[in-house]
Amino acid sequence: MSYNAELIAKIIKEKINHDFDVALVLGSGLSGATPKMENTLTISYESLGMPSGALAGHNRCFQFGDYAGKHIVVASRIHYYEKGSIEEMRLPFEVLSALGVKTVVLTTAVGGVDPSFKSGDLMIVEDQINYSGVNPLIGIKNQWFVDMCNVYDKKLIGEVKKIAIEENFEIKSGVHMQLSGPTYETPAEVKMAEKLGASTVSMSTALDTIMCAHFKMKVLALASICNMAAGLSTEILTHEKVLEASAINQKKIGIILNKLIPKI
Repeated sequence: MSYNAELIAKIIKEKINHDFDVALVLGSGLSGATPKMENTLTISYESLGMPSGALAGHNRCFQFGDYAGKHIVVASRIHYYEKGSIEEMRLPFEVLSALGVKTVVLTTAVGGVDPSFKSGDLMIVEDQINYSGVNPLIGIKNQWFVDMCNVYDKKLIGEVKKIAIEENFEIKSGVHMQLSGPTYETPAEVKMAEKLGASTVSMSTALDTIMCAHFKMKVLALASICNMAAGLSTEILTHEKVLEASAINQKKIGIILNKLIPKI
């Protein structure tokens, strides 16, 4: 099925006639980190003719509102593994670009690869490894060779580190690796990830960041470490446990967003 991001954005702009400063893409179980916005409006993906899905912990809708003088849109990602459709995965980011978004804050629930990490830690993504086997820019209109050297915005990273110091909580930094999913990584794959320099692994975020880079949107990514990756603990990995662990970092991410957004 073919989707028209410009048409979807046009439908939205008939209801809200202004561009947006910031987009938040919240990972599994992290929707509670959204700032308390004014002038809110929610539009479901289904009503816009977008893929809706039913993945636990993800609200398939756009939420629009204002916070600290900024126009904000909260979006739900569509994971590549859900249908194996790169067109569906990139659609929310095409819509965000068409809505005039300049900065995107990504959050993601991840497995910790760095042995010094533990469940409940929060990590700033400073670089990435796309090990999903796909690239969302293949076949895209207006294709060009995107520079990925400084894709995670250093100014935004610096602001988050200042906030963590002010609020007296620890925040990690590292490299995130995306695999395709939907299976969790094997112990051997986790060992490979560590040898390649990854600090965390998940089934999202690297592809999202590539889309943001293509549209020249600034990116900040926060990784909520919900468990140690396969082979690093005896815990059985389940999506339910990921959602439970995400609650630990919802508060931290909420504090960061409340203090960061006015500075964007």
